[in-house]
This record gives sequence, C-alpha cells and structure tokens, in this order.
Amino acid sequence: MIKYLLPLAFLSFSCYSQQNLKENYSPLKSTGSLPDVFTQNIRNVIETDIKD
Repeated sequence: MIKYLLPLAFLSFSCYSQQNLKENYSPLKSTGSLPDVFTQNIRNVIETDIKD
C-alpha cells in the first residue's frame, strides 16, 4: 500500500510546486556598469596576486 501512496504523494507535490509563468513573468535585467573584477584580464589579476 505504501509503495503506491509514496509515488502518488511525490507526483502531487511536484504538480503543485510548479510556477505559472504566463501570469506574473518579469525577466531579470541587469543595470549599471560591471565591477572591475569582471572586466580585468585574469592573467593580470593572477600576476598581481602573486606579487602581493
């Protein structure tokens, strides 16, 4: 009996946990400029870390 109820419980929980994107969907958009850590050359960052 439990081997039938357990999968049914997981199935019902997964059905109710889904999000309806057609109603309140607003995509994330970044604003502003990127920090210097994302625009630096990684080789330069490693070289300065080794020197320090």
